[in-house]
Amino acid sequence: GVPPDLQVNEFVREQLYGCILGRPSPGVAEVAYWRGQIVARLITPAQVYEAFFASQEYAKKNVSDEAFAKQLYQCVLFREPESAEAVQYWASQPQRSVTLEKFLGSSEFQNGIAPALDAMVWDGMRQTVSASHVAGDYRFATGSFLLEGARYVQNMGSDSIFVYLTPRYKIDYPGDDFGSPRTLKELAMSKPYQELFKMPFRVFVITVFTFTNCDWNPQMPFSAARATAEANEVQELADYLMKTYRGTGKKFILKNWEGDWWLAGVFDPVKATEVSQAVVDSATAWWFARQTGVDRARAANPDSDVKVLHAIEFVLLPPYGSVLSRIVPYVWSDMVAYSAWRTTTWPDRPIGAPEEIRQRIMDDVWFIRSYPGVGERPLMISEYGFPEKYFSDSGKRAEVAARAFLEAGVEHAFFWEILDNECEKNMGESGAPGNCPGFGLIRKDGTRAPAWYALRHILDVRNNAEFVGELPAGAVMEAGKQYKVSLTFRNTGDIPWDAANGYRLGSWNPQDNFVWGQNRIELASGESVPPGGQKTFTFTITVPTAPGTYQFQWRMVQDGAEWFGGVSPNVAVEVK
Repeated sequence: GVPPDLQVNEFVREQLYGCILGRPSPGVAEVAYWRGQIVARLITPAQVYEAFFASQEYAKKNVSDEAFAKQLYQCVLFREPESAEAVQYWASQPQRSVTLEKFLGSSEFQNGIAPALDAMVWDGMRQTVSASHVAGDYRFATGSFLLEGARYVQNMGSDSIFVYLTPRYKIDYPGDDFGSPRTLKELAMSKPYQELFKMPFRVFVITVFTFTNCDWNPQMPFSAARATAEANEVQELADYLMKTYRGTGKKFILKNWEGDWWLAGVFDPVKATEVSQAVVDSATAWWFARQTGVDRARAANPDSDVKVLHAIEFVLLPPYGSVLSRIVPYVWSDMVAYSAWRTTTWPDRPIGAPEEIRQRIMDDVWFIRSYPGVGERPLMISEYGFPEKYFSDSGKRAEVAARAFLEAGVEHAFFWEILDNECEKNMGESGAPGNCPGFGLIRKDGTRAPAWYALRHILDVRNNAEFVGELPAGAVMEAGKQYKVSLTFRNTGDIPWDAANGYRLGSWNPQDNFVWGQNRIELASGESVPPGGQKTFTFTITVPTAPGTYQFQWRMVQDGAEWFGGVSPNVAVEVK
């Protein structure tokens, strides 16, 4: 059967190119193309099999009938044939296309392989579509701010997250208790980051800057001593991640912040293009040291199932900028990362209708992949976004862009960001956040932006609930008296209910009424109700003081997002 946790890229490389075409090391662009077709759900896995077996490359191999029959078992059913007689039977069939159709239509494929491959596709989609969390200017819960934002990203249905791990941790995640770290490893060992890395995300993209070189920038020479210290600190972090999370299969991608601005020291495309060769040389040595650190850690942990990769991030595309044109071709890295503002929202490249975004994305992704020196490096989109202040159709644009990134086959694409970080005031200043430009998927009033709904729709994540049992003590109650009641609901949706994401029991009929003294019943702090789990809400109601008949009915709500699921049976309570 399908191996547990099979990833889309592995499926394309091993089952399609390797098993069918006998070419186990296809190019990155080839893998990205089929990944895009599959993860964007433009084609089913069954249709992919048909395409590969019908390809000219396969026809040129002149595969024998017996070898073809064996491939059907190995490549399509993920197993060896049950007998030589079975192979001979299928090899003797006159039309290969009909034989393939029978395998794809078999109960073994339809009931076992196809559902597993469909789950693989959804995993790939949820690892691609996600959001960042750093330095948000408001919050809604107590406790760790790092974990609060991570729970919001998880609630979208994403299986990846983009965070920061830098000496600026007090600014990035104010109020968290990180202790007094002196290295990246020590910061990663702090309780907030340990709790973050234990969360069920499969992929962590992390902007990393070392403590040892926190006083350095590319406008300064990068000495051999600095290079050694940089490589050592990055290696120590990567080694810690590979050892600590061994057995989880998690992936950590370590990257820089928008390299073109960093090299120039200002947000100026012209100056970022005209940086001196001395600056380029310093930055080149810095990126080389970081890759060296990751390489050494991998060499020391050859059997770890945890992947730690290093990416070089740029924000400008030629003719502007220097990173893609003057650094990437000369410094090897595991990946390249593009902060895609110039593609999606840059003023000098305006996009009229949202539908035009798809073609811009496809063109720019192709441009990057084919740019001299990029080679076989996978591409990640580290930032894109559509602030509501400037785009009245931000939700539509977010949906078109996210689907285009899926179709383009990029491995990860992060919306900037879960909580707006560009409000007039941040959490470190007195007063409310003030006006926000609308980068946040969750607004400062707790409501969800249109882009949040768009991304969640793509990820096909749904809230749902059903009433299980228990009702008020009786249909007749004494005016002004208090009664204890219990209602139990089952989580029949796709994601956990927790207080941090606004899950509560709400009064219904009429919606949000205070007839019984309160209109929300909270989950306990830190409580989480998983899909399939049940929650019994036991609370005290206060009966209205005026005699009459009042409706008692409740429903689950995610405040700021939606009411969802079934309601409790309506009870008409007579108050005397």
